[in-house]
Amino acid sequence: MTGYDFIIRKDRAYAKKVDSITQKLKDDIQLKAINVEEKKRLINLVERYLIDFLDLVALEEKIGFTNRSGLRKDLNDSFKSIKNTIGAINQTLLTKSNQRHRYIQQSSLIVLILFILSFIVFSFTISRILSRPVKKLSDSIHEIVSQDFSQKVPLVEIRQKDEVGHLANDFSFMLERMHDYIGEIKSKSSNLEQQQRLLMDSIRYAQQIQSAILPESEEIQLIFDESFVMYRPAELVSGDFYWLNANENKVFLAVVDCTGHGVPGAFMSMIGNTLLNKIVKENQSQNPSDILEELHIEVKIALHQEKHKNDDGMDVAFCVIEKLPHSPNEVKVVFAGAKRPLWYYSNGEFNEIRGTKRSIGGQSKYRPFENHAFILPKGSLLYLTSDGFNDQHNLERKKFGKMQLMELIKQNANLPLVQQATNYQQALDDHMQGGVKQRDDITFVGIKL
Repeated sequence: MTGYDFIIRKDRAYAKKVDSITQKLKDDIQLKAINVEEKKRLINLVERYLIDFLDLVALEEKIGFTNRSGLRKDLNDSFKSIKNTIGAINQTLLTKSNQRHRYIQQSSLIVLILFILSFIVFSFTISRILSRPVKKLSDSIHEIVSQDFSQKVPLVEIRQKDEVGHLANDFSFMLERMHDYIGEIKSKSSNLEQQQRLLMDSIRYAQQIQSAILPESEEIQLIFDESFVMYRPAELVSGDFYWLNANENKVFLAVVDCTGHGVPGAFMSMIGNTLLNKIVKENQSQNPSDILEELHIEVKIALHQEKHKNDDGMDVAFCVIEKLPHSPNEVKVVFAGAKRPLWYYSNGEFNEIRGTKRSIGGQSKYRPFENHAFILPKGSLLYLTSDGFNDQHNLERKKFGKMQLMELIKQNANLPLVQQATNYQQALDDHMQGGVKQRDDITFVGIKL
């Protein structure tokens, strides 16, 4: 193990121990009871081991037990010398590189300064050559623009044959063409304004005619103790209208929503009003479902719908209100609807009677109009409306909706009808806040029996 200790620890003291140990081993072999040949062989092996081990020790000593002796020390010293030399070379290269970098920076700065100075001198020279005519041209253009391109303000004349001269000539040509276009536009605009004035005068006159055919508020007030009419056309003239006729013991009341709005809707409303007058006043028809059927036939004839196959028509809520001589505290109501309902409020309850799912006129599938007859106590409220209130949307394009309108009526039903009308108007205005445009005509009639 002493040889192993030397190999591990590299200490010459262990090598000396090997020499003494091997001598002791040889003595032990001499004392062994074995033949002479075997003793010689073993002693030779021990001596060879000792020789080889001492050679190993000498070799290790030459190499160096540590970095401070032998070849190890020489190698370490050489490495430090090489490292120092490389460091010195690197430092020299770094110094040279920094000097070169500073030289390049200084040279670049000088070149940049020279370039800027050259550019300034060049720009100043060009500016002196061009600025005077350019300024004259700019001032002349500004004067023309400030005078709204008036032909009385001439463009300055520049005789140069360079780019400024070409620019002045091009602008002069453009100005002449613009004067021609402006004159043409003004002439067409004047004609359009005149035509628009004539058209608007015609529409305003149509509005007066349409207003004249609607029942007067005094006429409604003579028949009903309380009532309101909310009539809000989407444009000057409306495709909605309300209609009233009264005789000794019966009142005929209708709210009609015609196809379209504006001028086309207004024409339909005039046709509808004329036909209702003919059917009820001249023909003496008194049954609501028969009146709607006759109106359907008359509209198809008036618009030649069998030939042209168009779908123009109207939706109607029509009711007949009849006094009962034998029961002065009750009123008989007969209702028929063409896609429009009747709402009534009586004895604290709100009710809806839906109309037939069929329009007046057009090519809709035939369904017979139905009468709905019922008796109501005096003081009950009836409501007839077009679909404009329901369909009006807000900023989020959400409609007011039928259910919301019905709930609003329930909440206000115990108030005087005049106050109800104010509340309905306010609810609609609140819904349309933010500049929402009215999308359809709105008609809403309420009466107290």
